[in-house]
Amino acid sequence: MNCCLIPIRLLFKLILAVLFSLNPVGCLILAGWMMRVIRLFMVSHISKYNASIEIDRSPPRFILNNNITQAIADFKKADVYKKPQALANVLINSLLCNIRDGLKIFVALVLLTLPFTLTIHIAWDYGWDVSFYKIYDQAFHMPLLIFFTICLYSIVLLYLPFALSHMILTNRVQAIFDFQLIVAIIRKKLFSALIYASIVLLMGGLYQISMIMVYAADNFGSIQQLSVAEKARWIWRYYFFSACFFLPLTVLLKFLAARIYLSGLFKVYQDEKMRADLPVSIQQVLEHADLPEKKTRSQGCMRLPFRLLKLALIIVTCLVWFFFTMQCFGSQFFHYRGLKGWANRPIIQMPLFKNSSPHLKESQTQDDNIY
Repeated sequence: MNCCLIPIRLLFKLILAVLFSLNPVGCLILAGWMMRVIRLFMVSHISKYNASIEIDRSPPRFILNNNITQAIADFKKADVYKKPQALANVLINSLLCNIRDGLKIFVALVLLTLPFTLTIHIAWDYGWDVSFYKIYDQAFHMPLLIFFTICLYSIVLLYLPFALSHMILTNRVQAIFDFQLIVAIIRKKLFSALIYASIVLLMGGLYQISMIMVYAADNFGSIQQLSVAEKARWIWRYYFFSACFFLPLTVLLKFLAARIYLSGLFKVYQDEKMRADLPVSIQQVLEHADLPEKKTRSQGCMRLPFRLLKLALIIVTCLVWFFFTMQCFGSQFFHYRGLKGWANRPIIQMPLFKNSSPHLKESQTQDDNIY
């Protein structure tokens, strides 16, 4: 009977997660839930090498207490004046935990990406001013600023998923600033990071195409003939089914980044020169872990090809991520959505999969179609 209920539960959780991903508040809750799921995955993986770690392997919930049976028992035993607190512990414990962890993710993303996001947005607006007001003597400022900002943003976007994995494992927002350690982990797993970057580039391209399709349908497609209410329903359904496709991919990408991070973390720990850079809490956990043996590098004639391959991977990775950030800029040029569009990179950042067309919002406000 339980085996029959598993697909139904998974489908219910998927639908609930998709509904959360279609509004900003739900997106925050969903991000916190994803953070808790990934932390459970990472700790479970480490426990394979350290049997002394005791963890609760039950998957995190969205709203109700994770250990609902124990929470109900505590509610029944609670004194009268503690009943409201015990009831809240039963009904919204996981919800509060998800909001707390979602805020951690949001703060980390803002700290790492906002300076570059604002710079690109300012340069983009400045480029339009140059075009409209014909101040062509300053035209080179915008592309030059964008080029250097995109180079920096590319580095940040490559650093970001592994920094978030480090933050999730340590449960500290300030862990995203452990630059030396996180860069060392990326260097240890450079080939895996390249594969990850390529997958993200592909998924990001598909997501941009899906947004452009909404824009095209809203401006040039058959839905132009629909009323405002019918058009809003059509676009909502489009975003719902689009999120059904992209949300599982986003979760899988988060798991992949966490797996690469853990593999690199084990290699850093096995390097005695870099072990001191690890947080004390991680060192204590890994101290008694039976980690896989470190592979020895080939010597002699194979060393030079290995270094050349490593250099080539670094160059390709930089190019891949540079074109990924260029893709963000190109998407904004054809499909302007303001600062929210710049900040919302669902494959990398917050899982928000609904960006209503400005034209649709304008038509809803004026109760008329304006295109």
